Amino acid sequence: LGNMFGIDESNAYRWVIWTESILSIAFDGIVDIQLLDETSEMQLEVMIKYEGYIEKEKKDAERLAKLEKVKIPEGISYASLDGLRLEARQKLDLVHPHTIGQASRISGVNPTDIEMLLLHIKKGI
Repeated sequence: LGNMFGIDESNAYRWVIWTESILSIAFDGIVDIQLLDETSEMQLEVMIKYEGYIEKEKKDAERLAKLEKVKIPEGISYASLDGLRLEARQKLDLVHPHTIGQASRISGVNPTDIEMLLLHIKKGI
């Protein structure tokens, strides 16, 4: 194991012991770790290790889905909106996105620009 991942044997051994300890603590009384096959154990390990990242990605995806529903008023004059950077104004004016979600995917339009655009839309521009 150690040589496969470029880790010395003692660190590889500690990693295996640590992983088994985490799995047994997390699923104590729920799952008998000893009965899991190697694939299931690896899946369980990944779920535990990356739970925070996975949750963050889910929340980001939900937020993006909501932004996809926020319409940008037709005929909006991006040049007159305070707080947008010049590049964002130019790109938005060129592309004319229909939703905030579309605007957020335009190269040169950053999250701060999107927040400012949302603020203007909520205020009724």
